[in-house]
Amino acid sequence: MRLSILTTGFMLLVRALGDGERGAAERTLIFATYVMEEIYDSDDYDSKVASGCQGSRTGLRGQTGRCTLKELCEHLWMQSDWEVTQLGEDGKPMKDDEGKTITVPQSDSRPDPSQTGWNVNAEKGNLLDKLEPKKMIQAILAVTDKTTKKKLDKKGYYGNLNVGNAIEGATDYYETMADFGRNTWDFRQEALKVESELTPAVQNRFKKWYDHADIAAKVVVDLRMKDKYKMEELAIKDGLKRLFDPNTEDGRQKRNAVRLVKTDAGQLITNKPKELLGVDKLQMVDVGATAQALAGPLEMSEQELEDKMKQIKQAGMASEVGITHQAAIDAAQRSQKLVAGGTCG
Repeated sequence: MRLSILTTGFMLLVRALGDGERGAAERTLIFATYVMEEIYDSDDYDSKVASGCQGSRTGLRGQTGRCTLKELCEHLWMQSDWEVTQLGEDGKPMKDDEGKTITVPQSDSRPDPSQTGWNVNAEKGNLLDKLEPKKMIQAILAVTDKTTKKKLDKKGYYGNLNVGNAIEGATDYYETMADFGRNTWDFRQEALKVESELTPAVQNRFKKWYDHADIAAKVVVDLRMKDKYKMEELAIKDGLKRLFDPNTEDGRQKRNAVRLVKTDAGQLITNKPKELLGVDKLQMVDVGATAQALAGPLEMSEQELEDKMKQIKQAGMASEVGITHQAAIDAAQRSQKLVAGGTCG
């Protein structure tokens, strides 16, 4: 089994997962942090978060020109590029002369703000208090094209993130995401510091938006981990199937026999995970149990199957996509810890 084949399969499957909920959750965290920064109302304060976003909303302390969720997402939009598997007339993936899957580059284009349909709470500044993490994530995922009345094609507003617009001048995605955790904590401490200057209603609003940021940061971590285990599952299943020739009856039977056994992969950190994540626990492939279950149908020893699955996982982790995703997990975890306590130690 060639490492290059495994790595290629892993990368294609990772791309297929897209950004989806996790991309929307990241923007929810950024927006909550952006709102939290409105604790500063001095004219000489230099904004840190999305300072170039000029919008139609009035800030929590009366600032003008603050952005709504819709306006902030437009400000953060960046072209996404990815690849999709090219299918033949029979609907099956096409292969090159070396047996590798043929892919076609894809990209999206900036949506026309005047032609996008948003949930009214995300679009109207005076309805800010009706937003909460779940509603914000759903709103970002559900943006429609007013012309077709359908959801936006491709990535919409949950694809690549313009980190230079999120934090002016930033170039590193991973450091930028950690910055949001650090900034949220700092803004929360400032809100507590000036609490006596605020009305109870305004105090509650800042507390609520800190809670929103805390929830969003946890959701990002859990979705990143969910993606990780899904990537491993898809890569292992794909890698095992590649061991057998789909052009023979025996090969087809063995490919169809590939079924993975899963086990719990640890605790979710999000409260009410079923509501926010769609799952109530993380699951990963149980390599030992899967090897035991497949040894007979695939006519391989349990040890051989375990070795193959471990090799597939290692190939994925060592690939550029695997390394990048682990770096994103690390950044999300740092950000969440900083939101919760100002330190990632």
